[in-house]
Amino acid sequence: MKSTFRIALLTAVAVCTLMAAETAARPACSAVTRGQFWPEAANNDGVAALRAAREGELAICTREGWRYRWSKVAVHWKSLLNTQPAVAARKTEKPVEAENHLSGLR
Repeated sequence: MKSTFRIALLTAVAVCTLMAAETAARPACSAVTRGQFWPEAANNDGVAALRAAREGELAICTREGWRYRWSKVAVHWKSLLNTQPAVAARKTEKPVEAENHLSGLR
């Protein structure tokens, strides 16, 4: 039982160390880096940008108010579903009402 706990603890420490090393390598988000992607390869290579986006690693340096920060480039699929009923509602509007309104102007 103790050996399982030790393995889990060592794994957790290793993962945290790797995550800390990865975030430390990212440059500071500032006016100089505004609009650039992280990882840096995504700025010049579309394939690398697509791969990073699929893995959830792609971030862009943005300015929010008076501060700069790295923002993840991601869209949740549920937010895309919420826009479809509004589009469908616009397509089902009756053009007859508009024709009746315009017929009085002739």
